[in-house]
Amino acid sequence: MKNYIRYSALITAIVVTILSLVSLIEPATVMGVELKEANIYSSVVSGSDIRVALGLETKIDKKTEEIDSSEVYETSTETDKLTSTDKTAKREAQTYRKQLNPNDLVAIEDFSEQGDILKRVANSFAQASQRNVRIAFMGDSFIEGDILTMNVRQKLQTKYGGSGVGFMPITSPTAKFRITIQHNYSTDWRTRSIVKEHKSNNYLLSGFVFEPKDGSWVEYKAAQSGAKSLQEFQKVTLVLKNQQNSTIEVQLNNELHKNYNLVPSDELQFIEIETQGAKQIKFTFNEVDGLVVYGVLFDGHKGISVDNYAVRGNIGITMYAINESLSKQYNEVAPYDLIVMEYGLNMIDEQNTEGYDFYGTQIKRVVEHIKSCYENTPIVIMGVSDRAGLDKGDYKTLNAVYAMDKTLRDAAKKGKVGYWSTFDAMSCYGGIVGFVERGWAAKDYTHINSRGGEKLAAKLVEAL
Repeated sequence: MKNYIRYSALITAIVVTILSLVSLIEPATVMGVELKEANIYSSVVSGSDIRVALGLETKIDKKTEEIDSSEVYETSTETDKLTSTDKTAKREAQTYRKQLNPNDLVAIEDFSEQGDILKRVANSFAQASQRNVRIAFMGDSFIEGDILTMNVRQKLQTKYGGSGVGFMPITSPTAKFRITIQHNYSTDWRTRSIVKEHKSNNYLLSGFVFEPKDGSWVEYKAAQSGAKSLQEFQKVTLVLKNQQNSTIEVQLNNELHKNYNLVPSDELQFIEIETQGAKQIKFTFNEVDGLVVYGVLFDGHKGISVDNYAVRGNIGITMYAINESLSKQYNEVAPYDLIVMEYGLNMIDEQNTEGYDFYGTQIKRVVEHIKSCYENTPIVIMGVSDRAGLDKGDYKTLNAVYAMDKTLRDAAKKGKVGYWSTFDAMSCYGGIVGFVERGWAAKDYTHINSRGGEKLAAKLVEAL
């Protein structure tokens, strides 16, 4: 038995040694096929780094900053998989990009029929001193946690006035990470997502509906630091749909403010609360049969409002399921001056550099539906962000990113809306690799953090 164990250990050591030596071999191409790097330590270190450590290769690494754990978001595992139905319509990945630097303007390309998107947005901004000007960002985990939108909001509110974080959901996977508001809720809410249950016909742009039980509650506290426009509440609006005789208790600054007895209706209902500078608000729901809640709006009486409608894992095409009638009711109370759509990241497939025609067709279909729901509202598609993968030991932009960038631009042209290239904006700083090296993005080479969001927001606001 001892000899058996000794021989097994010896064989194991020999195998590990052989595999370790194989890890030193650079990737090769055999008969036109590129073989992947054989590296048993690939989850820890690249073969390139091993070769550098042994002096077999020279590589210059730039110093990177540490990324706060609160700024890193996991990649969705809920992504729907789509493949192109048009196998003959092949599109080569874009291999040439102009050289960009931080001072370059990345302009919004206007494919609308009138070519007046920027003029209409500028006219809206000019009215911010008299009314509330509202912007919606629809997207996936790339904008989750208010990463990009908090910077867009802060820049616009600093210039044009306004207060509040805009729309807030009832529950959120990023509630503990978001720094623009403090958000807590009871654990008994039922959350319905347009990604998982898109056959429901109750959704707005937010992509969520929330069903309470008797006694369910949600609480928001103003940010204790940062922009002054977020440090107290001016106007708070609860958005819901109630078909029975529900009641809602509202607390301000931990004291009872008012009890609301809801009237049954098939229409959306809006409960607007003048908070007079309160820093805390809590809603408690009772007798909740037939009650669904959409969320809460935190706004000023005038100035800019920016709503974040991020749905993790959303590829965008399920947004066709939003309810047109309810959306029009919503738009009467909180009308939009601009809608920005950010999708495509969850559709990126390293092996698929050409098969996104079907996806582009579906995005155009969603654009047309959003146009029906929000008539006369300018729409801009925000192109896919840069994403990188390992290529012979180094991180490089995936070829699929170029293909998706072109697909979304084509969808904007066909849908007759605007297009803004997130990829070009990131290229001004060396793309996602440059972002990671500067500590502006997570080391998944996919998701930016708040520092990266600030850089992209500056580019987008400049374009607007």
